[in-house]
Amino acid sequence: MLTDRIMSIAVGRSGSAMIANVLRGIPGLTIIDDGPHQSYGVMEAKCVARGIPVPPAMAFIRNPWEWQVSHWCWVNQHGPCFKGTFPEYIARVQADPTNFSFRSLTHSWGWHGADSAQYIGRYENLYDDVVRFLLEIIPDLTTEAQIRTSIAASKWPGQGTFTDGRTHGDYRQYYDDETRRIVAELESTLIGRFGYEF
Repeated sequence: MLTDRIMSIAVGRSGSAMIANVLRGIPGLTIIDDGPHQSYGVMEAKCVARGIPVPPAMAFIRNPWEWQVSHWCWVNQHGPCFKGTFPEYIARVQADPTNFSFRSLTHSWGWHGADSAQYIGRYENLYDDVVRFLLEIIPDLTTEAQIRTSIAASKWPGQGTFTDGRTHGDYRQYYDDETRRIVAELESTLIGRFGYEF
């Protein structure tokens, strides 16, 4: 989402819908483009085309093993061509980590240009990081109480959920040794950089 003061790089499965709802609820923040899952480069180009300054960006990273379970749930519910088990899904991710439906988090992170964000938060600390970032970037437009009220009103179901709000529970239950190894290999750069563990 692109606004006149901040942009949110929505990598997907990392709280982007909640963040968009929070931004929509801030008085005085002008939404320039509400399109979902736009890359940093696309939003930057829109600013340049409009002759406006490129605002600071925020992005959120998530534990790659948990992210893959969440993405598998999404694909099973919304994907047009796949209704399969988690190991079948991971085999497809391994075969082509750049495929839209079966991508790796590392590919998604890079495609979205998330490293261009000046503010990188953790999904595991989503609420507090959103509050901290917004108070640093737009302190003149909002307060902590207003942000937290907006978060509560966004009706985001919280961590570990299917798209429809049902919980998928502890992500670790979906893994065996092989699927755990595959994700560790595919996501090794992000795992090392952000210090994630299974």
